[in-house]
Amino acid sequence: MSIQRLRAVFDCNVVVQAVLSERGPAFRCLQRVDQDQVELLSSVDTLSEIRDVLGRPKLLAKNPQVTPERVGQFLDLLARKSTFVDNVARVIQFLPEPEGRALSQPCGGR
Repeated sequence: MSIQRLRAVFDCNVVVQAVLSERGPAFRCLQRVDQDQVELLSSVDTLSEIRDVLGRPKLLAKNPQVTPERVGQFLDLLARKSTFVDNVARVIQFLPEPEGRALSQPCGGR
């Protein structure tokens, strides 16, 4: 019996956090992808968003460790290790709040 790898989808924030710090959980998540312990599902749109965010002047000014070389290494890793998914289906649908429900009310309705 073979053990199937975990599959994961990382949003832009996970990758940005990994680029910003090698000490956090986001970096460890990407290490697992690099070590083929986790199959990363991604899309061209996600990589484009990551490239855009990591190139923003405000982010670069606050984080001198984010160099073009470092960003390039992460994007290369994502491109090599990702299983690209086209036509991503909309899975989560946000429904409007029921009338009369207070915004501060817990989700359980208690």
